[in-house]
Amino acid sequence: MSFGWWWIIIVAGAIWLIGALVGSYVIAFLDPLTSKEEKSEDWRGRLVSGLFISMLFWPWMVPATLERRKLLRDMQTGKRPSWIVLDRTAGEENVRYYNLADGTKFDAAAYGGSSTEP
Repeated sequence: MSFGWWWIIIVAGAIWLIGALVGSYVIAFLDPLTSKEEKSEDWRGRLVSGLFISMLFWPWMVPATLERRKLLRDMQTGKRPSWIVLDRTAGEENVRYYNLADGTKFDAAAYGGSSTEP
């Protein structure tokens, strides 16, 4: 059996189709921004629309959706992402003071709140 150039197109198409199928599943069932009622209510429509959308955009949508899912799961379990925690070795500060042009002093602070609202 000889190796033809058209095998490259077939393999690339198969990889793209498998990615689109996985992407439609991720969009339909693993999207963290939809409630369980919405997922179970019209799952066929979500799956078909997810398939059409992911046919073109799955290489970009799947990692973004999974990263958003991981972030929301970490927030629900109480973990703090590394970009929230202050890194004092890199010189990050939580308060900075400024002297304005008219002579008044201004300070800006970043504090972690206890709000449960997004």
